[in-house]
Amino acid sequence: MTLAYNKLSLVSDWADPDFRAVAEQVYGVMPDVYRKHWEVTQAARALLDFGAVHSQARILGVGAGKEYTSFWLTGHVQQVFATDLYYQGGWPDWADPDMLVDPSPHAPCAYNRQRLVVQHMDGRALQYPDAFFDGLYSSSSIEHFGTLDEIAQAAREMGRVLKPGGVLSLTTEFKISGPGDGWGNVVVFNADTLRQYVIEPSGCVLVDVPDYAIDAETRATEQDLNWVIAIQKQGQITPTPHVVLRYGEYVFASFSLAMIKPVYVRWEP
Repeated sequence: MTLAYNKLSLVSDWADPDFRAVAEQVYGVMPDVYRKHWEVTQAARALLDFGAVHSQARILGVGAGKEYTSFWLTGHVQQVFATDLYYQGGWPDWADPDMLVDPSPHAPCAYNRQRLVVQHMDGRALQYPDAFFDGLYSSSSIEHFGTLDEIAQAAREMGRVLKPGGVLSLTTEFKISGPGDGWGNVVVFNADTLRQYVIEPSGCVLVDVPDYAIDAETRATEQDLNWVIAIQKQGQITPTPHVVLRYGEYVFASFSLAMIKPVYVRWEP
């Protein structure tokens, strides 16, 4: 049975043959059980398996920062557009403005510099024409786009710039437990808010039925977000397995969405 595309991150995913094959294709080796590796692999699975990756393709990254996905894709498509709020300086560890000058110091793998376009751009107001991209990816970014209504606007923009038949691959934070919709500038979604503010506004269709289940093995990987940030700032490697995070009363994990923009055929009698 093929691993679901719309699902919560689980430790057992790393044992799935399809997931392993794509992870090894992307990273060259099988990566550690780490939530960011899962997000990149799920994005690549969706883009590859539903036809967005080919020699003539244009792919857009929204809130792309210096994501591994942006660099890896340059070896497989015609052009990758990586967009983020690079000038605003709020996310220097993820959206370094130096990316606009030269992405090479941030490249985590070999890449084709001529195929990567880095642009300062707000995901809520994408400066591209309708139906311009074959695929779009956004990893753990949309939850920082403001209010739920602003997130819905970003989802509409993502759907707008996709070609009919194009693939939208998005990962975000999904609430396992907690008192509300998030804290500060972070939204943590549940099934209802994902549907209402991301899936439906995008105008795209899910490729399979979402699986929101979590198991005890995955739940046991919980780590405190503040502790993780602190050790990363010290240049230390996050201990693995690293799948579930806790922040105050919130416990959450990554959720992947894979959607396709419908192709409407005009019927005339």
